[in-house]
This record gives sequence, structure tokens and C-alpha cells, in this order.
Amino acid sequence: MTSRLQACAASPDASSDEVQSQTDLCLRLHDAIPHLPTRERLVMELLLEGKTQATIAHVLDVCEGTVSRLRMRAIATLRDLMAE
Repeated sequence: MTSRLQACAASPDASSDEVQSQTDLCLRLHDAIPHLPTRERLVMELLLEGKTQATIAHVLDVCEGTVSRLRMRAIATLRDLMAE
């Protein structure tokens, strides 16, 4: 997941302030993920590893629609956590 965080902050056209801001945001996001409910956390971790929705559904033994709903809930929860 660290390489994804580095990629998140890397932008060839960004100023050093923008890069620092993006890095801080990525680190806050990384710190917030463990606070998600278990299934939502698993979905986000697998997404950050580059897994597809179909693969995640297979790993969790659920349908793709469930993965989509868990992803949407996780994103909403992360927004709330990061707004605090």
C-alpha cells in the first residue's frame, strides 16, 4: 500500500507545496483506513492493492454489488473520518 501512497502524491506538474499537501492527505487516508469496519477495510485494502471488484467479490465470497456497496460506505466513512 505504501507504493500506492507514493503514487498518490507524485505528480510531475505539482509544486513542492502541492506535493506536500497531497502527501499529507495520502498519509491521513492511510491512517484512517484501519478505523473502518472490517469488511469495508478489506475492500479498501484490496482496491489499493489493485484488485478488481470481481476479484474482491471472489475473495470475500460475496456478489460484486455487495463489494460496490461496501466500497461506497467505506468512502463515505473515510470522508467523515478525515473531516474530523
